[in-house]
Amino acid sequence: MPDDARSSIFGDPIADLAAAPMAIASYQYVRYHADKFTEIAQPYDYLIVDEAHNARFTEVANPTNRRPNGFLRLLRRLSKMTESLLLLTATPMQLHEIELWELLSLPDTAGAEPGQYERFYAAKPPETPAEWEEAREAYVAIAARPRRLVNREERLIWDDNPVSRKNNLTNQYMADTYRYMRETAPPRQRMSTNRSASVLIQNRTSSNRRTNQEVSIQI
Repeated sequence: MPDDARSSIFGDPIADLAAAPMAIASYQYVRYHADKFTEIAQPYDYLIVDEAHNARFTEVANPTNRRPNGFLRLLRRLSKMTESLLLLTATPMQLHEIELWELLSLPDTAGAEPGQYERFYAAKPPETPAEWEEAREAYVAIAARPRRLVNREERLIWDDNPVSRKNNLTNQYMADTYRYMRETAPPRQRMSTNRSASVLIQNRTSSNRRTNQEVSIQI
């Protein structure tokens, strides 16, 4: 049934969905009506996206032909219309690490591009001031500057004066600040995983009776 005919019978579902203070919708439906929905929807306080790994690139292994699919394009638009964004997925990386970085870039207030994540995580621990500067530059591109610079690592990393950074950069500072950068980079800050789960399993005893046993597994 054409959309105009359906609307005359059932009203305008997309308009109702966009105007609702709280709504649940399949991503296939919203993606199909993405242009109209994002045009008329009001900003959201909170957006929860399940199965977020479906938002990914086509031809992901080929940087030249890599393109966002329809769901990823939709989330890029919706992420600018919501105060908080929660992405849920058990498999954030399907074929290539760029998929993980792209998901992380959706709620990224710093506006980092996936290639900048790759650049930061490809860097080895710095052994020279020049290598440290490269790591710092990559980190600054993906991380949000703290409102207050509390510790010495923050003060050195976010010092805008390259001469001052060089004068204060000792081998210990290189090690400490690099560790700090790895620990505070967006994947560590913005990802939450189930570290353990209690699972109820059934064991057969020798007498063919089943007994319940609770075990802890690492995820």
